[in-house]
Amino acid sequence: MATQQITYADKVEDNGATAAGRFGANDLNEIKNVVNNNAIQGIPDGSVTFAKLTDVNDDNTMAGASDTTLATDESIKAYVDARIDALPLQIYHVREEQTSGTNGGTSLSGVNVRVLNTEAYAGITGASLSSNQITLPAGTYQVTASAPTYKASNNRIYIYNTSDSSDAVLSGTTRSPASGDAGIVTTLNGVFTIAGIKTLELRHYMENASASIGLGTAASSGQVEIYAEAMFTKLA
Repeated sequence: MATQQITYADKVEDNGATAAGRFGANDLNEIKNVVNNNAIQGIPDGSVTFAKLTDVNDDNTMAGASDTTLATDESIKAYVDARIDALPLQIYHVREEQTSGTNGGTSLSGVNVRVLNTEAYAGITGASLSSNQITLPAGTYQVTASAPTYKASNNRIYIYNTSDSSDAVLSGTTRSPASGDAGIVTTLNGVFTIAGIKTLELRHYMENASASIGLGTAASSGQVEIYAEAMFTKLA
């Protein structure tokens, strides 16, 4: 099939272009006219459809979207932002609270079940707290947790699934020396999935026991003392 090229010599009128072939504004308009007048040949009529400005969908709800229209970047951003804002953020936050001046208590060498006695935020339907145990409905969760200790030597915290007798999420190992005046806050972050309603505990393994303040020391600031805590965000 024959084709026809647009060249300076035979398709654009001389509107003052230089010998080097540079085009001015008038030349560019002429090129546009050549294209619009079907000077380019070799493509059968109707075989290619080009989008026109009238084919742009500037609808923030995308209600009129189709496979033959384009969307503006503004409408895409507005649509995505609206979908994100509409997602319910489901959070369940529990922790240990004590009156000002109350220490965390004596720690044991081995496994300590951390006290959790307060629902700081209850935003997951079906979640509850009783006797230091968290009950969660089926789903996938992100959990962040922390717990202080004093003179524990090597230690770690973990979310323990008492329903299935299994570890859900483990922290790394931290260390607060067993001698001297040494405390530390151990943290945890992870994701886990449960297939049904499960009961969980925040557990704290410690290599060394410490009396009275092994589970945290009071700030005695006149404000509530906060020790162990865990926050669950439901992802699915």
